[in-house]
Amino acid sequence: MPDSSTPPGRPADPPEEGAASPPPPVPTPAPPASQPGPQGQPPIPDWELIGPETLVLDLIEKYPESESLFRELGLHCWECEVAIQDPLREVARLHEKPLAPIVAAFREMAKRHFSAGSGA
Repeated sequence: MPDSSTPPGRPADPPEEGAASPPPPVPTPAPPASQPGPQGQPPIPDWELIGPETLVLDLIEKYPESESLFRELGLHCWECEVAIQDPLREVARLHEKPLAPIVAAFREMAKRHFSAGSGA
């Protein structure tokens, strides 16, 4: 807070040497398992947030069972250090598979994950 003797329009003097520094910023809390919906609407379930831009790595980290689903779908991206950085859209393109069934399969897997009480 500027000194009350500081004339308007003039910046306040820098803090004296040895003065207490401001406290560090408060860390941002982790996002909830679902995102808030539009005003007055219920939250959007986590599985509905899975889409073409969802990264392979995000699925593997959040849903351990996703590795077996990748295998079932014939997608071995979870084994590749480079491909785990790809979104589902790119995975479908690289494997020449339609995107919609892949997204639907992962949404269904996530829905079962949360229905079973495994979700955060």
